[in-house]
Amino acid sequence: MQNQYFLCKNDYLCKAAAISNDGTIYFGMCYDMGSGSDGDIIALNPDGTEKWRKGIGRCHSSPAIDKDGTIYIGSYGNYLYAFGPFDPNSPSAPDINGPTSGNYGIDYEYTFKSTSPLGKDVYYYIEWGDGSTKDWFGPYSSGEEVKASHKWTQEETFTIRTRAKDTDNLWGPWGELTVTMPRNKALSASLFLQLLEQFPLLREVLLRLIPR
Repeated sequence: MQNQYFLCKNDYLCKAAAISNDGTIYFGMCYDMGSGSDGDIIALNPDGTEKWRKGIGRCHSSPAIDKDGTIYIGSYGNYLYAFGPFDPNSPSAPDINGPTSGNYGIDYEYTFKSTSPLGKDVYYYIEWGDGSTKDWFGPYSSGEEVKASHKWTQEETFTIRTRAKDTDNLWGPWGELTVTMPRNKALSASLFLQLLEQFPLLREVLLRLIPR
């Protein structure tokens, strides 16, 4: 369910805005009466830059976001418009390749690849699933494999998420890869030996319980 709030700017008449799960802001804007213009639906990236805008005539409702990401908005004349969340010229969801399991405390390398339909260079943004991110970096050629490494510090399952934007600031959809970092067995054994050294009586009890 999307959050909503109101936007107002100068003498524009603005409808309530809707925010998608990826942070994109959508709102309908009706221009001042007598200006000779009608209205638009506008999409803003999470950083406030414009993602796209489409003419819809004089808007008559707030945007609504469906579960599949489709944005709906009504205009005067009983028209209902539907838009996909991404510009068709935006970069593709990046492919992520690399280990899907391992041990925490070790660096793992992953490759990321996104393609721009227009052949433009792309930047990447990565969320590692543990609260850390790699902010926009690049640019790289469209379709070029890009490498990045990360070290997880605890035993857990994490989801790597990444997206790309081109040099015209068109943002593309997320790509995802789930990785599991089980307990490092060698580390666990080392800790157990340390425990036995600290508690010699426990060591003697265990030795008596082990059949010979």
